[in-house]
Amino acid sequence: MDIATLLGLAFGITVVSLAILTGSNFSIFMNLPGFLIVVGGTFAATMIKFPLSGVFISMPIGLKAAFMNESEKPRDYITLAVKLVKKARKKGLVSLEKKKS
Repeated sequence: MDIATLLGLAFGITVVSLAILTGSNFSIFMNLPGFLIVVGGTFAATMIKFPLSGVFISMPIGLKAAFMNESEKPRDYITLAVKLVKKARKKGLVSLEKKKS
């Protein structure tokens, strides 16, 4: 699990809680029209940009990416890039479209 995501969520909840505890009313933080505009607009824009099958497939993937910490090694990307450049020089750029390796 990604610690930065958990810390961010905890920090956000703490800030809102402290704002409420300073004497503000909780209802000013609950704005249904604003919430619907933000969440609904984001979902609508996503559906406009991407096919419906991709939208629903990507939701679990996005949640997993947000909460799981998968270490990515920069050296692996560098090795792959060098390999692809060498292949492109020998066989041309079109050869990269056929297979990733």
